Amino acid sequence: MNESEFHEYLVLGGMRHGEVWTKMRRDYWQHQSVNRQMRDTFFDRAARVEIVMDAEEAYFITEWTSLDGNSYLIASTEPLLAFDVEAEMNAISPPLKPYMYAFAL
Repeated sequence: MNESEFHEYLVLGGMRHGEVWTKMRRDYWQHQSVNRQMRDTFFDRAARVEIVMDAEEAYFITEWTSLDGNSYLIASTEPLLAFDVEAEMNAISPPLKPYMYAFAL
């Protein structure tokens, strides 16, 4: 898979603060069984290994519009008001890729 097939997420808060995760883009709806709760699969940006989370871990996904006018995806454990999101984004190397609207999350 090439890089354009993935969204990038900056993780803020919790034990994984500052990590960048990726998730495969989807251009289709996924059916979820009533009896089975499905979780999205995220991967470490550098190593492309799956991020294993406990069932209790919860991240809120927010589309953040930065001062540069681009939108970025943030996965956070608490409200974004608790963070200086712009400073956190500037600390990421290589820089976070903007979110592309062509596909649904």
